Amino acid sequence: MAYRRASVFSSYLSRLLILFTAALAALMAWNLVVDPYGVWRVVEVAGFNDAKSERRDQNYLFKAVDLARPQSGVLLLGSSRVAFGLSPEVAEALEGGGSRAYNAALTGGHMAALEAYVDHALGNGAPVHTVVWGVDFFAFERDMSLPPVFKRSRLNGIGMDLDDLLFTLTSVDTAMAGYRTVVSNRRDSDYEPYFDNGQLTAMDMAQEVARVGMVDRFRRSLDLYGNGRFRRYESSPGHWETFDDILETLRGHGVEVLLFVPPTHVAHLEALRQRGLWDDWAAFKQALARRGGYWDFSGVNNVTAEPIQEEMAYYWDISHFRSAVGDRILQRLLASPEADTGFGRWVGADNVAEHVRAQSLRLERWRRQNPEAADFVAEQLD
Repeated sequence: MAYRRASVFSSYLSRLLILFTAALAALMAWNLVVDPYGVWRVVEVAGFNDAKSERRDQNYLFKAVDLARPQSGVLLLGSSRVAFGLSPEVAEALEGGGSRAYNAALTGGHMAALEAYVDHALGNGAPVHTVVWGVDFFAFERDMSLPPVFKRSRLNGIGMDLDDLLFTLTSVDTAMAGYRTVVSNRRDSDYEPYFDNGQLTAMDMAQEVARVGMVDRFRRSLDLYGNGRFRRYESSPGHWETFDDILETLRGHGVEVLLFVPPTHVAHLEALRQRGLWDDWAAFKQALARRGGYWDFSGVNNVTAEPIQEEMAYYWDISHFRSAVGDRILQRLLASPEADTGFGRWVGADNVAEHVRAQSLRLERWRRQNPEAADFVAEQLD
């Protein structure tokens, strides 16, 4: 009798194990095939899983995987400004010669994260010969911390650690993300937050603008910077040391590094000034000039001074410029550095002082000529 009970129990366990194994295999197969984060690339079918709608918050994961595959000769580096604004396709066309480009910019643009991903790409043998790097003033903020999604352990030969492998293959959350991916592809196969080349699409931005309006987008971004980052800003020597380490690593590998200051809207610059940070802004540019020089697309020019209104050609908010602006930046850096377009100027140690003074005067002139816009900025600062 006892033997029979043991036999029945053993049979029950065997069936349970078979069911569990079958369920796990089905889960892994679903996650592998649908691949909602774009890290496996086993099967891609238009209208099924081709558009990866769930990658929005996974750029630290899939970019680690992409950079573990040494393909790109040109890396576009920086924060979400570069992620939105600079197109690898345009960079490839300007470079010619079959050179591949990849947008390796990371949301947040933390220096330690950028250093880790650069080391990751070079360590995996990426044939990088040019880095176009949008250097942000806020990236040197003392209190800026690494985002929780950053994991140094995944920066290895495949771009994933054990937790990532389990998450992408055996997680129920990933399975649900896969379901949403398939539904999204069936409903709107054009929607995806990232292109395969690492660039952020503007689809989410466009939807937000359609929902709340462009002027409100500017109000919200002025609040984020003017009442957030600019209120507590203090430059970090440690972040500058990390920046120097990245430059040394890249130049030590024979990589041409093209630094530029992104063209944030003049309202961003005016908010910075109203918060009493103009001297810090000037010191930031002087520090860049001492490190070999940079291209400056910021200040008051024929792009950044676009009037704030519901229909805008160049901006999504005070911080993020559109890809049409990014195309002009890449054209200037990679194809026509000598062209005088009124947009972008080379700044080195010999002319940075004069350049910063001129920018201050142009901003003062802009305030006189656009008092309503200057008041709009002031109204958002509490």
